[in-house]
Amino acid sequence: IQVRLENVLESSATGALTLNDATAIYMYLLPKGLVRMKPLLEDLIQRRSPIRIVTYMFQVHGWAPKQIESTKAGMKLYLYEF
Repeated sequence: IQVRLENVLESSATGALTLNDATAIYMYLLPKGLVRMKPLLEDLIQRRSPIRIVTYMFQVHGWAPKQIESTKAGMKLYLYEF
């Protein structure tokens, strides 16, 4: 298991970050950030399967979550599997 904490939009622009090895991605982003990430993730999904993506509080527009869970505080977690 390898855990990375990075600004993926900045890292991918410089070529420093590759998501090719990822089997699970957790995103704590506002809707605007999810919109910016969606093309990168869709490219990854085309190249690699299976992959799980979890978002906190906000759904990815146009994707149907496989599962929706709520935290104790009532915040939503959206699980996508491709």
